[in-house]
Parts: sequence; structure tokens; C-alpha cells
Amino acid sequence: MTTFAENMRGLAADIASSREARQAWLGALRANVRSFRRDTAAAIRREMRAASRERKAWVSSVRDEIGQMRGQLSSDFRSARRAWRGVTAARSAPRAARSSARAKRSR
Repeated sequence: MTTFAENMRGLAADIASSREARQAWLGALRANVRSFRRDTAAAIRREMRAASRERKAWVSSVRDEIGQMRGQLSSDFRSARRAWRGVTAARSAPRAARSSARAKRSR
């Protein structure tokens, strides 16, 4: 009977040690998963910030380019209207300059 009791005690000790080993392994696994998720979330946030900065820079450059194109188009239309009306460079001087020239002549 002592052999049976010793075998049972040994088996119980083996079960207890395997339970402790399994719990330690699961604890380490949980810690690794938490660390992985934290690192992954941080990497995703960094990538999203970088993508946002790049997108804002691209939109800004497109807006600048469109603004330049609109300015050029406006200038082309002004030139086309002047050419259609037959306005010369001397006649297209700003109004303030023309009115001050008239005032000098009338004195």
C-alpha cells in the first residue's frame, strides 16, 4: 500500500508542477500578446500620423498649383479681353495714374 500511496503523491506533485508550469506559460503568453498589441497599435498610430502629414502636404501642393493655374487663367482672360477691345498698353494704365495725369493737364 505504501507504494500505491507514494505513486499517488508523486502523481499529485507532477500534476501540481505541470499546472504551475502551464500557468506560468499562459502568463508569459498573455504578457507577450499585450506587448505585441501595444507595439502594433503604436506602429499603426505612427503610420497614420505620417500618412496624414503626407496627405496634408499633397493637398496643400495641389491647392497651390490650382491657385497658380487660376491666376494664369485670369491673366489670360484679361489679356484676351484687352485684345478684343483693342486696348493698348498706354490705355491700360491704372485709373489712378490716368486720373492724376488728367488733373495735371487741367491745371
